[in-house]
Amino acid sequence: MTNGANGEDPGKDGKSARRNLLRCNSRVPTPSPPTLLIIMAVPMPTRWIKKSVAPRLTSLFTTPLVLGCMACDPAAALPDCASWNSASFFREASADDVARCLSQGADLNARTRFVWETPLHMAAAFSETPAVIKALLDAGADLNARTNKIGWTPLHMAASSSETPAVVQVLLNAGADLSARGEGGWTPLHVAARSSETPAVVQVLLDAGADLSTRDEDGETPLHWAAENSETPAVVQTLLDTGADLNARTRKSGLTPLHVAAENSETPAVVQVLLDAGADTQAQTDNGLTALDLIPDDSPLRSTDVCWQFKDARVLGTDACIVFDTAQALPECSSWNSVSFFEEASADDVARCLLEGADANAQDKNGVTSLHLAARHSKTPAVVQVLLDAGADVSTRTHQIGWTPLHAAAFSETPAVVQALLDAGADLNARTTKGGLTPLHAAAETSETPAVVQVLLDAGADLNARTNKIGWTPLHLATYDREVPVVLEVTLDATLRGGYSLPWIPYYHEVMRRNSASIQLVVQALLDAGADVNARTTEGGLTPLHGAARHSKTPAVMQTLLDAGADLNARDESGATPLLRAVQFSESPAVVQALLDAGAD
Repeated sequence: MTNGANGEDPGKDGKSARRNLLRCNSRVPTPSPPTLLIIMAVPMPTRWIKKSVAPRLTSLFTTPLVLGCMACDPAAALPDCASWNSASFFREASADDVARCLSQGADLNARTRFVWETPLHMAAAFSETPAVIKALLDAGADLNARTNKIGWTPLHMAASSSETPAVVQVLLNAGADLSARGEGGWTPLHVAARSSETPAVVQVLLDAGADLSTRDEDGETPLHWAAENSETPAVVQTLLDTGADLNARTRKSGLTPLHVAAENSETPAVVQVLLDAGADTQAQTDNGLTALDLIPDDSPLRSTDVCWQFKDARVLGTDACIVFDTAQALPECSSWNSVSFFEEASADDVARCLLEGADANAQDKNGVTSLHLAARHSKTPAVVQVLLDAGADVSTRTHQIGWTPLHAAAFSETPAVVQALLDAGADLNARTTKGGLTPLHAAAETSETPAVVQVLLDAGADLNARTNKIGWTPLHLATYDREVPVVLEVTLDATLRGGYSLPWIPYYHEVMRRNSASIQLVVQALLDAGADVNARTTEGGLTPLHGAARHSKTPAVMQTLLDAGADLNARDESGATPLLRAVQFSESPAVVQALLDAGAD
């Protein structure tokens, strides 16, 4: 059988071309499935493409990818081997692209002009596809090649730039040196602690045996680096949970992690994590300075409750917070039962306002109580505990949707707050009156780390609970990486979605900060707890893999599901497979390619 304008036998090359065209079409406004199948199978006249398809693409830049799609030329959409060993190449390249370029003579050990990065360095930094890294390694790439000035290995590059733990894992599996030191004595764990936006990459290095106590030439540990540079308290918490020395001192100046966080971090939450872990607020540097002394005058730390915690510890004999009048610095009790109050309030502030007559069970017009607000916005479990001790009702629901305080806490990133509510008797599997979501549904879709999810799982949360109408399980929601979270879509009407009449409900930008690494960790936690990887929604018959194929920006989450036994060719009620959903809706060619590489029909 022949196919094509010239009657060539499609064979292997034809199959590859169809796959590449599939990748091409997944990057532009997608025709209807029948049209897509026609375009894939039958060469169409160029004039028809220009007349019927091109007008739909006029809003896009005329990149090689778009031109390749318009001309029905899959080769034009492939990464150009002329750009080999560049960031642009490895951001887009698949493992097949790497093999193709190597077969065409690309230099496996090429070096960039100034920094001397090899293709493996570039792939480790810019590719989110582990198969690309493996293709280079299988071809003989030097796993421990060094850049010329700072002396970084590919593992340093991945630790610094990648948010895909699977990329780091491929390098580790190949034998990358965990203890390799670059300029300044920096190990991969040092640079991951400084740069990672989630703890996932840090955790992979720790699981592989990275040394928590290793020091650079200045005597700084990875915890010093995280405290100084990270804006992600979860990274600091991960290092502490693994056993990092909270009060380790640098050889130069005798700084503890709290000293460097106070002096450099603009994220109060990072300092708060160290304080909650018991950091010594009275520790002095070699020059006799405490952490409070080192907070810059214009630092946001001086105008938050964090500063008053230093004061309460009597680090200095005089007040040192930006507002020197204590009464002015304390949250106003007149703003009780508001977001602003509980974002700033300490446990002492709550106790003070209760003594002045504040109602622990006060509700606003939407039924939101002080406990709802504290559970959502306070990062201090003691604040929640003061309210509970004062008689706050742990089961009160909001009027329109029926959120409980535990639902509110599930949106937070503070597992200790969730635990405090559970210890007080909160209903672990309470369902919203609108949508039927449990706290685990809410945490599964919006959590940046698995910590809150794990607390709920450890308490016995129902893994197989389904939402009212569509029948999503927590695992379905965990796989979704969307602009609008499902937990908001199924519980809020259009007016509330736009106006947020319930002020404690997360804003879009708050709940959608998750990247693929965060989602992958949450998904893995649910799977480890026994979630059904092939559970189907009651409406539509969708599996978690259908959702991941449609919404994921990288293949990592899909691969986690596949490794757990997800049915690659499961069909929903309309007959669509995960591959078809990816072709129709995914913005990532790598997602489509990963399904094809896994053997999708």
